[in-house]
Amino acid sequence: MELKPFAKGKRGLVSLARYRGKTIVVKIKNPNATIDRLANEAEMLRKVNRKGISPRFYFFKEGKLGMEYLKGMAFESYVRKEGKKRIQDSIRDLLKQMHTLDTLGIVKEEMHHPVKHILMKGHRPVLIDFERSHFSEKPHNVPQFLQYLSSGRMAPVFASKGLVFGRKTCIRAAKRYARKRDFSQILRGLGLVWPHFSDRHNKTTGSGRDASALQRAPTRRAQILSFRKGR
Repeated sequence: MELKPFAKGKRGLVSLARYRGKTIVVKIKNPNATIDRLANEAEMLRKVNRKGISPRFYFFKEGKLGMEYLKGMAFESYVRKEGKKRIQDSIRDLLKQMHTLDTLGIVKEEMHHPVKHILMKGHRPVLIDFERSHFSEKPHNVPQFLQYLSSGRMAPVFASKGLVFGRKTCIRAAKRYARKRDFSQILRGLGLVWPHFSDRHNKTTGSGRDASALQRAPTRRAQILSFRKGR
């Protein structure tokens, strides 16, 4: 496999290569790094891939980690370019991914300052760089990301798009989430609930019935009254 140097990081060297007819990313340990975290990143990618998170994992062998090559825009550049609706959608998606990581007991790290950790694949955010990720009984990905949304760095940028994520609001939301892990409350608290969001969530997770179906379904009392009238 021929490797073409692409980027250099503190812990790893990133190259591009051809694999099964497509261009992929191959990471190897930076010779100057004292810690090799590629095996850890490979394990994390395997786990989160099952939930549709991160670039696709291809292989880890002979000290080489192969994964999907993404041509994307950094999240902050995307926010500066796109309109309010697109930005809201991307933030919902990111919060959902953070919540999934919390559910898995995985701490992504860096989510309070994820400048190099989110790439936009079209209009979908993709979390990258899992080498420092680890398991924890108290994961805090959602609270970290809430801290980022209300940071002095990003709050003015969001405000210019008509989105306000106040520091106090985000702190309250983070505290509630830490107690109950209620993802829907996070969206409501930040004003990110789209019409019928709960219906779509239920369809996706299988956790409930579609609201329109509930509206159509007659109540038990209505069924009894209808039966009596027909007698």
